[in-house]
Amino acid sequence: SRSRAADNGVCVVELFTSEGCSSCPPADELLLQIARDARQSKRAIYPLAFHVDYWDDLGWKDPYGAAAYSKRQNEYVAAFSGEGPYTPEMVVNGRVGFVGSRRAQAEQEISKALAQPASADVQIVSANAMPGGNVSVMVHIRGANASDRVVAALVQREIEHHVGAGENSGRTLHHAEVV
Repeated sequence: SRSRAADNGVCVVELFTSEGCSSCPPADELLLQIARDARQSKRAIYPLAFHVDYWDDLGWKDPYGAAAYSKRQNEYVAAFSGEGPYTPEMVVNGRVGFVGSRRAQAEQEISKALAQPASADVQIVSANAMPGGNVSVMVHIRGANASDRVVAALVQREIEHHVGAGENSGRTLHHAEVV
């Protein structure tokens, strides 16, 4: 399949979240709505939920959390000259971060991102399945700089999960696009 042409905007929405954070469920719900709306409207919005692991020692180990996702968020903290990582944090196109439950700000930043022409054209070609269920994928990029990096993420579209301890103990949480 092929991505949008380079003259159309593309928006990657990253949410740094955790099942151990009582402030995160509204942001998780917002990302779920962003994902559903993007699929319905066929807009080039790619939401990703990165569950960080720095909440894990406070009573509930997030089963979707990983140190690599905390590291990714810390790279944004350094780039944005922030005071430290927090959840929920939403980052749009790697350029702006804000509290991840702020719907109006999310909609505004997504609209701004989609209004900007894409800086590269990405074409993804998948070959036939290989033995063992593996799939060969080739990525062609036009317009990228030598310093750019390609990051691929495998996501689970929607998850409903019961939390047994910590700040969200007893709640059933809804997650979208979990990396």
